[in-house]
Amino acid sequence: MKKVVVLYCDENKDEVSKICSHIVNSHDTILPLAPDIVFHFLDDDKPEEAEKKLNLSYNLISDCDELWVFGNFQKNERYRRQVKMAQLLNKTIRYWGQKGDD
Repeated sequence: MKKVVVLYCDENKDEVSKICSHIVNSHDTILPLAPDIVFHFLDDDKPEEAEKKLNLSYNLISDCDELWVFGNFQKNERYRRQVKMAQLLNKTIRYWGQKGDD
């Protein structure tokens, strides 16, 4: 099964759940892992927790096969850093539109 880290570059956590649900229902061989869902218990408004979430996200990215980016990752430093990490690790990166309709 291919492991894919899903970055939904928006604060709407409900939307990332919908995207992951769509992936599960339409791709039998893909396991979506969204840091914003997996690490939802870490508070982005607390710097030490936000940094921990970023470091844990790096671990997901290093273990994944691909990074799928939904939306404009350029507007948020954390998303830019996650994409940069995937680039440094030579991961396949797929960029999708706002709704994920590639």
